[in-house]
Amino acid sequence: MKFKVEKDELLKVLQKVTGIVPQRTSFEILTSIFIHTLENKIEISSTDLDMAITSSCNANVIQKGDVVINARRFHMFIKEVFDNEIEIEIIDKEFVIKTSNGNCKMPISEVGKFPQIPEFKKPPIFKMESSKFIDYIDRTSFIVSKDEMKPSITGVYFYIEDTELFIIATDGHRLVELRENKISPTGDFNAIIPPKSLNHLKRITEESSGEIEVYFESNSVGFRINNDFISSKIISGEFPKYKEIIPKDNDKLVLVKKDEFLSGIRRSSIFSSPSNHEVKFIFSDNMVNLIANTPEIGSTEEKIEIEYTGETLPIGFNAREFSEVLQRISSEQIILKLKNELSAALIVPETKSEDFNILYIMMPLRLE
Repeated sequence: MKFKVEKDELLKVLQKVTGIVPQRTSFEILTSIFIHTLENKIEISSTDLDMAITSSCNANVIQKGDVVINARRFHMFIKEVFDNEIEIEIIDKEFVIKTSNGNCKMPISEVGKFPQIPEFKKPPIFKMESSKFIDYIDRTSFIVSKDEMKPSITGVYFYIEDTELFIIATDGHRLVELRENKISPTGDFNAIIPPKSLNHLKRITEESSGEIEVYFESNSVGFRINNDFISSKIISGEFPKYKEIIPKDNDKLVLVKKDEFLSGIRRSSIFSSPSNHEVKFIFSDNMVNLIANTPEIGSTEEKIEIEYTGETLPIGFNAREFSEVLQRISSEQIILKLKNELSAALIVPETKSEDFNILYIMMPLRLE
């Protein structure tokens, strides 16, 4: 193996693939990366067995070959190199990095011991602008359970019905349903995807543009964006029948300016209990009163104008979790659909998007 590569291009690839390399593992090979040369580029892969990443960049390949080396040491060394171009070669079974300051030699591992990177032979299930897909991840993946006893809700549920893509997540007391209505699927898609995989996808594609291709085969899902490919195992199990809990008869409607409401909730949460961040919402004629009182911290009470005509309704909510929902709604105003102090609240944007519909469900806290 022998090739020359621009340092900046190599560094971009290494920053992507080393992000999932485990620092501590009983499988030493997982601390390595796999470098594969093609006609005029190199591919670098890493895996933690649950997720794998392959990223490529252009290179002047003089002699083809494959090699497995320690990921972090290679990454750290390349970051400190001043040369614009780096020459790399295998000499006497050593990985040699040639720079203007001298040569660096690293031991190599057996290529055959590196885990096989999943391959997807079927065409993509659907394609979508990467910025849109990442936006959907941001609006949904923050609501997942951390309860390992309920694995099916520790991930984000994706499925296709007719020509609509549904993205669902719940942590047991909040739920989000996002429906994308402008895709052209080529087959069935039904998968619970770990948030770790989605968040890493988000990190490596935030600066990318173009389409993202989504692949699905048996127990794995894959995402291709430009020169990057991420594959991930899906979470086994059946996602709860969530449609049964979406409120159908919440007849008390509240219209409120989102930013003003969000700021008020955040201020109130400062004085809420650290255990459950409870803030009391009292809805009355065209007004909501936000009350938080924790003796050892302090108290606050403030009023915010709303559009609401109905009976006075006190409801307790976790202010921190409520804020997380509101900040992901783009509309200037939001609609709350309420029933009583013990029933789930439905939260939707007042102005709907042309591309997708979204709703959030928030369970109340039992007021003392």
